[in-house]
Amino acid sequence: MKRPTARCAFALLLLVASCTSLGGRQAGEAPPPVWALGADRFVELYPEVGVRTYDLPMYGGTDRSEGPIAAADGSFVNGVAEEVGSRERGARIWVERGFEHYLRDEYALAVRRFNQAWLLDPENPDVYHGFAVVYADHANGRDALAQIERALALGLAGPGPLADAAYIIAMEAAQRAGGIGGGRLPASEAVAVAERTEALLVRAREAVETPDQREYVEQLGLLARLATGAYDGAWESLDRLEEMGGSVPRGARHDLERLSPR
Repeated sequence: MKRPTARCAFALLLLVASCTSLGGRQAGEAPPPVWALGADRFVELYPEVGVRTYDLPMYGGTDRSEGPIAAADGSFVNGVAEEVGSRERGARIWVERGFEHYLRDEYALAVRRFNQAWLLDPENPDVYHGFAVVYADHANGRDALAQIERALALGLAGPGPLADAAYIIAMEAAQRAGGIGGGRLPASEAVAVAERTEALLVRAREAVETPDQREYVEQLGLLARLATGAYDGAWESLDRLEEMGGSVPRGARHDLERLSPR
């Protein structure tokens, strides 16, 4: 995901008030991006707008096995495989292109590239990681979690992706809990989420190879631990960030001091 210092809306931010919690539509309001609500909820609230399938991960599950669409997909896949040597290599290239668009906030183009990568290799975990961070940027914890779970099941690796996974899992749980410190989750579930988040962050830290990667993992670790109520660990992440001269996500210190003052 993007560095959490880049946009305030990307920090704790998302955990307190989510677009996915909208109760209904206000008269005359413009529709939010489809990734904020998910396709079903978007169609329910804005039936007159419609949703383009290429804006949805995996084309919204539409049948692409017959007719002109199948022919076009086959032509694309075969052409890329011939050009770069294999479908798998093509998928990696298209994932990289997707993240280039994502980092420029070009979400529609990012999803289209991730969809093309999915056509090339539906077993590539980074495809689903891409879908997940688009949803996460729009505070849609439910759909972000579904996509990151697919990525993890397929062997998602690397410090950044694993830190993203920890953050998304924590974010989704915090949304269901009613925000940071909301306390609406059963205690056993809250403990399980915190333990899983911590395990992913440990793996992310073990995979770190560069100072930038370390800073990113600590930033996402701080936010994830804050979201799960692991305040001692959050303070440790904050201390490590300051020791390395890294940037502390905006609002994180304030929330930590409010929820767990030293």
